[in-house]
Amino acid sequence: MAQAESVISLAKAWALANRGEVAAATEMCDTLIRHQPLDADVRYLYAVLLLASGLTDKARETLRHVLYLDPQFAVAYAMLMDVEMCAHDADAALKACKQGLKALSTQPDNQPVPYFKATTFQEFRLHLQQQIDSLSQERHMHDR
Repeated sequence: MAQAESVISLAKAWALANRGEVAAATEMCDTLIRHQPLDADVRYLYAVLLLASGLTDKARETLRHVLYLDPQFAVAYAMLMDVEMCAHDADAALKACKQGLKALSTQPDNQPVPYFKATTFQEFRLHLQQQIDSLSQERHMHDR
């Protein structure tokens, strides 16, 4: 599959997902992953769809794969943190936040975060730091 065709297919998969056609979007992602196994963007959408389908463990695994492929995939850290919080694993959520903050430390402050176009990397790092502070405080309170 050519790169341009892959980008068009990913856009179609997002359109399906946004219309609530989760099964069709998931099927398209499966095909794209077979042809582009190292494409972090396709795997991110796949994780979104897995989470929407209630497949939390598989979504977690897929998000970790996204971050292996692209350690600076900002929104994957936030989504992984949310998945871990839903699983009541504050330690894993805290780890995701810390890894995200470290990985994004070199990104230009005023550049928009992909998938969060209205948010800059500086704002996103601040959000992650606030989450770290909150999770650390909750952990400290729980340990007492």
